[in-house]
Amino acid sequence: MVVNYLMVGCIFIFLIDVMCTLFRNNKAFKDIPAWGWKERTACALLWPIAMVIFLKAYFKSIFKL
Repeated sequence: MVVNYLMVGCIFIFLIDVMCTLFRNNKAFKDIPAWGWKERTACALLWPIAMVIFLKAYFKSIFKL
């Protein structure tokens, strides 16, 4: 069960890293600081909270709320 939790966190972090790499030249990503291993580790452990924050910001930008 713990392994599943960490695996989902790693997959989530991988997807965020891929997205940041693909869109690093976009003006929306200019103010976002680079990720270090501390941030990746913390986010992999706390991925449910990070996913809620990410989805909230994503939908806010899509729907301009």
